Amino acid sequence: MGNIDVAEIASRLYEVHKPIGAEEIQKLVDERINGKSIQIENLGSEIMMMVAELTGKMRAQDYRFMIDLLQTTIDELQKSN
Repeated sequence: MGNIDVAEIASRLYEVHKPIGAEEIQKLVDERINGKSIQIENLGSEIMMMVAELTGKMRAQDYRFMIDLLQTTIDELQKSN
């Protein structure tokens, strides 16, 4: 088995799978709240919906990153043999 640097592979993939940044969070808040009239009793549920959407996006992104990391590592191992 060859010497495979999984940390280096993860670093390369991290550039492709950048985490959700402040800009995307602000865009979501802008789309959901800015310019809309939200009753105070519905504000909590609106915030919970935004958090749930962001959590779902982050989990999906983490899943794709992990699959890519595993596949790339296996590909590198196969190339070295």
